[in-house]
Amino acid sequence: MSQKVIDIVRGLAQAAADIGYDGAVDKDGEPVKIGMKREEGHPVYDSRTMDGFGISFTGPTLNLSYTADIKLKEVYSQDLEAEVGRMMSKIITALKSRYKANTGKGCSLKKKGELDVRVESSSRVRCWVTARSQYDIGGMGNTKDVLSEERPEIEKNFKKFLEQGGLGNKPEHADQRPKNS
Repeated sequence: MSQKVIDIVRGLAQAAADIGYDGAVDKDGEPVKIGMKREEGHPVYDSRTMDGFGISFTGPTLNLSYTADIKLKEVYSQDLEAEVGRMMSKIITALKSRYKANTGKGCSLKKKGELDVRVESSSRVRCWVTARSQYDIGGMGNTKDVLSEERPEIEKNFKKFLEQGGLGNKPEHADQRPKNS
C-alpha cells in the first residue's frame, strides 16, 4: 500500500475523530456545528436527541453509517429518507472540511450506490433510524477492495476439506482393533 493511500485514510479517520462526538470543539474552543440534531438546544436543560455517525473503509470506499433516535411522529410527518440523506450530506461536507483543515489538501468523496435507511421501533413513541451509504475516495489509485474479490483458492481448499468427510478419517471401532497377545 502506498504512502499516499495511508495518508488519505489516516486523514479521513482523524477528521471523523475530531468532529464525530458530542461536545467536539474546534481549535478556538467553540463547539463544532455540523447540523446534527444533538447540537440543538441546551445540553443540560433541554431534551437531547441522540444521533451520531461512524466511518469505515473497504479498499477505495468510505462507508458512512448514521444512527438517530427519533419520535414515531417524525417518521410519518416528513420524507425520512430525504432528511437522512441531507444529514449524511452535511456529515460528508464536515468531513471534507475537517480533512482539509488537518492536512491542507482536499479530499474527493463521490457517492456510490443508493442510501440504505432502516427504521426500528424501540417503543410506541420512539424509533431508531440507521442509515448506510458508500462513497468512492478520490486519489486512492489502484487500491482493491479485498472483501469483494473472489477467493477461489480458499473455496477450493474448503470443498476438498468437506469431501474428506469434515474431520478426516473416522476412528476405528473398538471391535476392529487388533488384539495384543
